[in-house]
Formats: sequence, C-alpha cells, structure tokens
Amino acid sequence: MIIKPNLMTAMRTTSASIDVSAERISTGKRVNRAGDDPLAFSSITNTKTSISSAGISLSTLDYALNRNDGRDQLMASMQDSMMRFNELATMASGGFNKLTDIIPEMTAIEQAMVSMGNTTDASGQMFSGNSTIVPFVQNPVTSVVTYAGSAIDQTMSVEGITLSGAVAGTPLMAAFNAMRTVLVSMTAGTAPTMAMVQAVQASISTLVDFRTQGAAQASSATTIQTALTSRQDNEKMSVSRMQDADLTAETISMSEGQKQYEAIMKVTGMRLSQRRLMDFI
Repeated sequence: MIIKPNLMTAMRTTSASIDVSAERISTGKRVNRAGDDPLAFSSITNTKTSISSAGISLSTLDYALNRNDGRDQLMASMQDSMMRFNELATMASGGFNKLTDIIPEMTAIEQAMVSMGNTTDASGQMFSGNSTIVPFVQNPVTSVVTYAGSAIDQTMSVEGITLSGAVAGTPLMAAFNAMRTVLVSMTAGTAPTMAMVQAVQASISTLVDFRTQGAAQASSATTIQTALTSRQDNEKMSVSRMQDADLTAETISMSEGQKQYEAIMKVTGMRLSQRRLMDFI
C-alpha cells in the first residue's frame, strides 16, 4: 500500500504530539527540555540556580545563628558567674567575710569559667577564633589562665554581611585576669582592693558588650534569613507556574491526538496493531 506523503506527515505530527502530552502527564511538567519552550527553559534554569543559591545562604545563616545562640547562652552563664564572683569580691574587700571561707567558691567560679571558655559543639571550639586548639589554658601550678587561640574571628560572608563562626576569646581574658588578681591577693591573706573589684566589674561590662555585638549580628542575620526564605518561596512558585503541566489540558490533547491518529489509520487501511506510542496509554 502506498500512503500519501501528506498523510505520513500528519501521522508523524500527531504521533509527536501524543508523545509530548504523554511525557507531560508522566512528569507533571510542561517544560522538560529546552526544545519544549526555550525562553521558559532558560528562565526556569536561572531561577532554580537562584533557589539553590538561596538555600546555601540559608544553611550558612542557620549555622551562624545556632552557634551565636549557643555562645550567648554560654556567656549568659559566664555573666552570672562573674556577678557572683563580683559579689564575693566586694564583700571580701569590705571585710564582711573571712577570706578563707569564700576562696573555694571563687576558685570554683574561675575554673568553671575556663571550662565554659573551652566549650565545643559539633563544629568545634566556640571561642578560639580562626584557631582549632583549646583556647584557654590554666597553669596547674600558678593557676594563671592564658589564651592559646587566635585573636581573629572565624568569619563567613552571607548576602553582604559578615557572620562569626568561632569568635576570638581575647575579650574574655579581662575576666580571667581580674579574677586571678583578686584570688592571688586573697590567697596571700589580703582583702582585694576597690581597684581590683572595679576590674572585675569592668570585665562583666566587657561580657555584656560581647553579648550585645552577638545580638546585633543575630538580628541582621535573621532579617536576611526572612528575606531569603520569602524570595525562595516566590521563586519556587514562579518555577511551578512556568514548568507545571496542565494535566487536564494535556489529557484532552492526548485523547484528541489518539482520535486523529486512529482516523488516519482507517483512511490508510493500516491495522491498529501498527500504531506507535499507544501501548503505554
């Protein structure tokens, strides 16, 4: 049998149309490749890249905010400890306590502060800056605390702002130095001077400033996080609008294509078993 060229063209066109509709129904997507809609495909690709970039930024923000929150909780405990140390030092300076009675508690506070300063989480040291070593080292003989970490924060840049991973622990040294000066005096049997007590109070102010800086950074990070989440949601909706197939329309289109294909086969006298692309329907 000889089939006219125009009928063969119609069969190929109808078959291709059925293929496209079937793929769209199968994948749920109107645009599966560049040839389906070059402009939409390009726009979808670019938007997906932007969504991925926002996801990376959000992950970094989550990491920084979690570390910041953990550090703030630690520093809140440090602040409470220093307030208690200041209370004891003030009473000692005024002669309200026997020095030997309160030295053990004050020494315990100092040691607890060292332990908190050396706290780690899943990402490592919190107060070591760029260094990964244990930042605060207390001499077993003299009890003097030294800082072995880096004086430079471990930082990362996200959406134009700089966030801290691990911060430098150098500001905490004011507290260790002030406490050690008071304890050395008291261990020698001498009440701490008002200047020594004021140094302790100043170190508390340093801790408060440290926490305030962290809070400001967290506020900026949260603002960006909210904006990124909103942008990402909008972009996902945009991709969905461009990419998602209208399954009802595609089902109708495929059904019409089947009818046309069968009509052509009847005209040509071809058997239905010779049809292409029908087995999956």
